[in-house]
Amino acid sequence: MQIKTTRDGKTVAIIPATGPKFGTEADAVDLMGSLFGSEADCVGIPIERCDPDFFDLANRKLGLFTQKFVNYGLGIVFVGDLSAKSASSKPLNDFVVETRRGGPVRFALTVEAI
Repeated sequence: MQIKTTRDGKTVAIIPATGPKFGTEADAVDLMGSLFGSEADCVGIPIERCDPDFFDLANRKLGLFTQKFVNYGLGIVFVGDLSAKSASSKPLNDFVVETRRGGPVRFALTVEAI
């Protein structure tokens, strides 16, 4: 795990791009547990680490996963190019656009953009 400080002084724990896929609330809790002691304000998750259907809003995986982070006051940034997925899903596109207004859930094309 890489620790990065953002332009606004937040500390982000960047999860490696390789490893087990995330997709459940239990995965969110396990991930938060692994961050204990890191002093991270936020976690950066490469989209490659998410289940293939993670960004299909109809199955609620994305919402349930991110809600765990929100409940515990930890921000989350999904890192990678979601343009193909959001172009084919108006609800996902609307969600991504909404996150640009600020808040605990965000999307970034690259780690450097966080």
